[in-house]
Parts: sequence; structure tokens; C-alpha cells
Amino acid sequence: MSLLQFAIRTHTASLALIALAASASLGGGQEKAPRNPPEPFRVWVYTIESADAEVEARLEEALPMVRERVKRRRRWFQLADSRETADISLRINHYRVGNPKEQETKSRYDSMNDCWAMEFHIVDAVVLAGDLRARLSGLDHRCVDIGPSLRNAASHLAEELERFSKENYSTLARLRGAAGSHEPRDGGA
Repeated sequence: MSLLQFAIRTHTASLALIALAASASLGGGQEKAPRNPPEPFRVWVYTIESADAEVEARLEEALPMVRERVKRRRRWFQLADSRETADISLRINHYRVGNPKEQETKSRYDSMNDCWAMEFHIVDAVVLAGDLRARLSGLDHRCVDIGPSLRNAASHLAEELERFSKENYSTLARLRGAAGSHEPRDGGA
């Protein structure tokens, strides 16, 4: 074996060891999320306060539906009674309904699937847990004739919250362990 081949093999082996060590340190004991956590995370769902009465009314319209859809994912979540007893806070920032083709007058066959216009419902929120923070959105869009719904947009938001919780499971579990036990759990309101 020549000196050049030996140097290349040694260099390649060193890079492989460095990459392996780096991936182990980046993983940092990140445990994979279980199919169902041993105990559901407590979630406090609330809205921002707005000076605009119309925005405030739309947020208050969305709040009960989002709470219901989060509560239905009972394997992962239960509603908390207060922000202090919650593992995760979900702040609803905006709820809007729209139709991007409101002014257009197209024939029914000019757009997809015999639908002359699409309508959408979007619920925007921020999830907070310790130092973790992420923006989430729930969306439902359908043909105007069928009509999208706040319920489906809220379900999508709850699905996004579950995805966030699975991706950050070890951090959330560690935060819950560090916080200790809160008040007794009764399934949330």
C-alpha cells in the first residue's frame, strides 16, 4: 500500500468518526416520540387581545372550536385549566375566511373539478412550551358550493400541534419533568 492510499484511508476513516460523533452529539439523546405518550400534554388554548372589535369577534368565534378539536386528540392532549398548569400554550393569533376569486366571473368549467371558485378558512396560532416556539396554521379550502369550515381548519391546527409535539417530544417531556406535577388532572375543560 502506498503512502498516498494510506493517507486517504486514514483521512476517510477520521471523517467518518467525526461525522458519527457529531451526529450522536446533535441527537443529544433525542428520544423518538411514542405512538401514544404515557400521559397527555396539558394545553392552554387562548387568543390574543385585540383593540379591533372585528378581529376580537373572529378570534372568539374560533376559540371554542380550536379547544374542542385539541381536546379530541385525547391521546396526546388535554385542556389545561390555566396557563400555569399547562405544558403547552397555544395562542390563536388570527382567523380569517376568504375567497381569492370573489371578483372573477369564470364559467364553472374553467377551474379544477367543476368548481368555479375556492373558499378557505385559516386559523393562525403560535405554540409556546418553555424555550420552544413555533407558528402553526390550520387550513381548510374547498369549492364554494361545498363550503369549507372552521371545524376542519381547527382540526388541521390540532393535527399540526400534534406533529409539533411529536417532533419535540423529548424536550416537552423534559420540561414536564422539570416542572414537576401540577394540579390533579381531570381531563380539562
